[in-house]
Amino acid sequence: MTCFPEDIMYCTICQCDVPLRCWHCDICNVCILTRDHHCTFSTTCVGHYNRRYFLWFLLYLSAASFYEIILIGYYTYCKVTIKFSDLVVLVPFQSIITGFHLTVGQIFVVLLTLNLIAVTMSSLLLIYHLDKVRKGLVSHEKQESSYDFGLMRNLETVFGEKWYITWISPFIISKLPYNGIDWQSHVDQYKTK
Repeated sequence: MTCFPEDIMYCTICQCDVPLRCWHCDICNVCILTRDHHCTFSTTCVGHYNRRYFLWFLLYLSAASFYEIILIGYYTYCKVTIKFSDLVVLVPFQSIITGFHLTVGQIFVVLLTLNLIAVTMSSLLLIYHLDKVRKGLVSHEKQESSYDFGLMRNLETVFGEKWYITWISPFIISKLPYNGIDWQSHVDQYKTK
């Protein structure tokens, strides 16, 4: 695909021309191809070449946290007696005021609570980002996208040619259909005719 003049934007911070769907990250201080967001957890930007790994990370985190809830919940149900007084550990600063002595029941309450938070947050993030993938969008773009080519092609755009098996391992090589610079859009289909 050939670049048209309207396919180039100018970054005032980097002071150079950048391709469409490229945004400047104030934290990394560089323009990122198809930048979705800056992930503070991994201390890097999620963009064209690593977006699929971020999404699979969210899937694995959700699944592992859910599995941990089942394991801890079952063990707690079978082996640990939790009293109402064990729930006081969830009150902020309670441990500082009364001391750091934790009972087994309190430890399991904390573990269950942390895993409930982890599974909720990672699942909500995964649903949000998969919806963006479904629509052919990144976080910076509005709800209508000229890059939405349907579910299957949008999945291929993010996860590569072997999108259906990349969830198994991050080491599966799956070539992306675009290089992050040249993007075909609905408008481009009319330019070539």
